[in-house]
Amino acid sequence: NSFKRFLESNENKISYYSYLSYDQPVLRDMPTKVTLKKIGKEEVTILDLKYSFLKFQEQIENSYLGWKIINYYWVDPEDNFIWKSQQTISPILPLFQYEITKKPT
Repeated sequence: NSFKRFLESNENKISYYSYLSYDQPVLRDMPTKVTLKKIGKEEVTILDLKYSFLKFQEQIENSYLGWKIINYYWVDPEDNFIWKSQQTISPILPLFQYEITKKPT
């Protein structure tokens, strides 16, 4: 599965399994259920410029650890470039956020 394929599809929600590995603590191939869901268009301001992006949600869960997180991404519907996100990438790390202020050439 890819985000691009999902964004270009007519589906509003898909689920699949992904396997994560971590070094500390050592954890290999932890199964996680990933659910992607299109939320809709949202206006976002970056450096005083307004953009209309497609917002989507990524829910990741593992029943063994009791880990369930929700990540958000704001994507340009013209080229599927992710301009902004809020993500948790590990059960022991805090949420991080980023915004791209200038698209790479």
